[in-house]
Amino acid sequence: MTIYLLYALLAALSGPALGLRLSTSDNVFETALNATVFFYPTLEHYKTMYTQSVVAGLRFTAPFNSFFHATTLATPASRTVVSPNVDTLYSVAWLDLRAEPLVLSVPRVTNQDRVTPRYYSMQMVDAYTYNFAIVGSRTTGNDPQQFIIAGPNWKGRTHQRTRTPIIQSKTEYVLLLGRTRVYNDSDAQWVTQNIQPFYTLTGYKSRAPSPQPKNLPPFLPLNINDTDPRDGRTLNIFEKPEVFAFVNFLLGYMDMYDGDREKFQMYSQIGVGPNISFTPVLGNRVLHTSILLGVRAGYSLIFDSSASSTTVNGWLIAVDPPPFGNYSAMGGRDLIRAVSAHNGLFGQSPEEAYYPSARVDAEGNRLNCSNGAQYTITFPAHQPEMNITKPGFWSVTMYGLDGFLVANAINRYNVGDTTPDLYYDPTNGSLTLYIQTAEPEDRNEGRNWLPAPGGGFYLIARLYIPATLSPPYIPPGGRTLALDLCLVTKTEHVPGTFTKSPKITVRLVPAPESKPPGPCALQKANFIRFSFRKGGQEEFHRLLKQQLSAKEWENKLPPAPSKSGGLRLRAGIVGIERNIEKKQQQTGQQVSQAFKDLDALINKAKDMVSLVNKFAAKVEEKKGALSEDETVQFKAYLLSVGIANPVTKDTHGSGSNYHKELSKQLASFLDAPLKEAGGIMTLADVYCRFNRARGMELVSPEDLVNACNLFESLRLPLRVRKFESGVLVVQSLTHDESSFITHTLDTLEREGSLSAEELSGLAKVSITLATERLLITEKAGKACRDDSVEGLRFYPNRFLTEVS
Repeated sequence: MTIYLLYALLAALSGPALGLRLSTSDNVFETALNATVFFYPTLEHYKTMYTQSVVAGLRFTAPFNSFFHATTLATPASRTVVSPNVDTLYSVAWLDLRAEPLVLSVPRVTNQDRVTPRYYSMQMVDAYTYNFAIVGSRTTGNDPQQFIIAGPNWKGRTHQRTRTPIIQSKTEYVLLLGRTRVYNDSDAQWVTQNIQPFYTLTGYKSRAPSPQPKNLPPFLPLNINDTDPRDGRTLNIFEKPEVFAFVNFLLGYMDMYDGDREKFQMYSQIGVGPNISFTPVLGNRVLHTSILLGVRAGYSLIFDSSASSTTVNGWLIAVDPPPFGNYSAMGGRDLIRAVSAHNGLFGQSPEEAYYPSARVDAEGNRLNCSNGAQYTITFPAHQPEMNITKPGFWSVTMYGLDGFLVANAINRYNVGDTTPDLYYDPTNGSLTLYIQTAEPEDRNEGRNWLPAPGGGFYLIARLYIPATLSPPYIPPGGRTLALDLCLVTKTEHVPGTFTKSPKITVRLVPAPESKPPGPCALQKANFIRFSFRKGGQEEFHRLLKQQLSAKEWENKLPPAPSKSGGLRLRAGIVGIERNIEKKQQQTGQQVSQAFKDLDALINKAKDMVSLVNKFAAKVEEKKGALSEDETVQFKAYLLSVGIANPVTKDTHGSGSNYHKELSKQLASFLDAPLKEAGGIMTLADVYCRFNRARGMELVSPEDLVNACNLFESLRLPLRVRKFESGVLVVQSLTHDESSFITHTLDTLEREGSLSAEELSGLAKVSITLATERLLITEKAGKACRDDSVEGLRFYPNRFLTEVS
């Protein structure tokens, strides 16, 4: 927020000083910011098109107006696309409609029996990144068909007899993204021979296959912080107002949607629009500066925002509002459209398909099998089949934390409605998936096994042609199994044989009628059997009997914990009133402090307004000639809001020298913050604090990571560390892990128990880092967890100190 305020303040100061007025309600800075957000998806669309259809050898797929067909499914060795789809084969074509419309022909799309419809779709994405049309199983059926795809300026019509449907785009450049359902590798081969060759594009007038545009203006290269693949020249057009000159070029091949006409009228006031020259704007220093601030603030807003989503049962879903869709769904939601383009382009409209993802279980704990954890997902009878419309389908795919498929002995990377030989509970029709590292011993459970890595992972469920989105179907949450020892009546040790592993049988009391069902809702057995393939059964059995003999659950509950730890007991009416009064006092204090901060900012702004007005007058009077004292004075004010002399690509280039100097400056900057934070900070915190201090000269996440990775080679007193959870931190070389654990344990001992949120407040660190501190302390054996309905809490490990 500090960065946005600074941008807005400087923009407000620069404009009125020379009497610049655009309208009664809009200023240059706000207009540039809004235009940046609005056109960011267009620039990303063009950049992808350019690299895939113009520059051979970069990420080239096929020439314009030609299909590129994927012919094989992804495997764990596939490292090009993160979270790869193993349900469909892609068919991609970039369309240039400036010369003439194209005719898309599709065959009858069926399974190998030539009768049963097979799912397919052809998604059409215009240069605004709206999914303006989708043809396929859901919308137009599976019979052979033709469609005319025309640009915004085409005025023709189809022959009266054929009546071929016309699909008209608002832009001359279109992405055609096809997906065809496949069931396995052999079926993929059948699809590549019998379906994909019959997806064709021909010219509407020329009737020629895949016509190439002729005598058309050249394409302009566009990459972010990258180099031109043709001559190695640095390209950073996104960071400057010149980006709008390029937008104007693209707008010459785009028509506007009716609902955006007022926006285009506003953008034209700063020189952005079709058939407008941006050159006069570039020659106006004040206008150029205001637009520069607006552009950078717009990109900061995009990069700092997150997609709107909801978590249910541990599954993250983004359907309302949708991240992708046509203009009816997405028009006016420019920031959502921009954030979606930044996070991942060309997603499906939710009515065609949506993809819930899970990184935590139903209780909110990270999915991780490093300690032998096992998860189950139980679908009630006829779900999720009843929530899709055939030939749509569903699947659940496993990914490691690196974003790629997980290698396993049975080469199974997902489970879905067409996975062969799945086992459904005969008593109630439910389907239970077993997510674990080792194959289940039970044959029926093995049929439903989705192999997991020996560490962290995440899942993505894909639901094609959902039956309804009101509400969308959410898969059940993944669950781990827990057992209260008070339910155990007897244990038995069954020795192993040559063909069978040893087992421990735990007999239980009958379940009460009020108990909710577990993974097997009608299971009548009153015992649990543990199998030990790699030994350890004797030690497990001994410790289990020891705990059963102690009967700790019969002890009385401990005294009420301190205010920062332990279970939170519900209070009566008086307690509730006290809590409300306390919260009101805290709110009042926070508001009071906020107004103090605002007063300080306003006072500083008054000084800066006076100084900048003085500078503006000087610039106008002396044509830019300022005294040394005035320059020093102005720089002092800039330093007071956190802007020093940051390392930039303008001063140090864009290569390794830039990253080296940036690394040195970052190490120097972090000296004091790291000491305050105890020698360790998350990379996200480093990114925010460093950019906050740099003001307008923001550093991209990629450049920050590259700079951090040079700490050790430059012999700087810092290093980058990655926790098992995947969290990246910057750590001082003097940081002592043992003291880190000791301090956390001391806090646990003092408070009785802690959640990550409470430790975050006490230690003055982020919740993410507080969580890692607790997990490290637990891993060292100094703490243990209690995962209950009250949430996840950590306690000092009394088993080491008080249990003999």
